[in-house]
Amino acid sequence: MYLEHCGKVDDPKYANKMVKRNNCYSRRGIILGDSLFMSFESERYPLDTRALDKLIDRIISP
Repeated sequence: MYLEHCGKVDDPKYANKMVKRNNCYSRRGIILGDSLFMSFESERYPLDTRALDKLIDRIISP
């Protein structure tokens, strides 16, 4: 299981690298929603730690 935190999605260069990274994961069989989970934040919308806690709980005890 992988959890990728994407912390600067409002930065275009960072966002492009994030998409490229996700494509690399997919090519290696690491599929979003299956073995890869992602959290996001931007300068305007900080990380929602309650949502992250729920995601981690879901991953650990499905």
